[in-house]
Amino acid sequence: MNNAFNFMGAYEATLDVKHRLLLPVDHRRSLEQAGAGNEPLVLNMSAEDRIWVFARSYYPQVVAKIEAKATTDAELAEIRYYMQGNAELVERDGQNRILLPARFREQAGIDRDVVVVGINDHLEIWRADDWKGRMSGIKSSGSPKKWGLSHTLS
Repeated sequence: MNNAFNFMGAYEATLDVKHRLLLPVDHRRSLEQAGAGNEPLVLNMSAEDRIWVFARSYYPQVVAKIEAKATTDAELAEIRYYMQGNAELVERDGQNRILLPARFREQAGIDRDVVVVGINDHLEIWRADDWKGRMSGIKSSGSPKKWGLSHTLS
């Protein structure tokens, strides 16, 4: 596995009645290109109550990067409790759907409508209204213009 994930894009989706999410085609391709085509995925919660999704084989690297930021043994223990104790392994079914467990849906405030956002090496599952609000806030702040996104980049 080369771990060259390149997740990008935001895709609206609706959970089915069994709380399964169909992974967007582009995100499935990114998993395949990185050599993680059919492996299970690891779910965890971000500090902002969004659901993180990582390839199982890549997750130990994520944990190691975060553990490296610990400055004390107590902080390292907290990181391990959160990153390992809170993680959940999910399998994809034959239609590339994953089940979003109740504890993750509840913490993220997700009912049915979500946006699956590719963020380089992982996916984030947002409540659809939260994503729309975040994008609206970024746009109204003028930040895209500050970043030079109002004209052609060269």
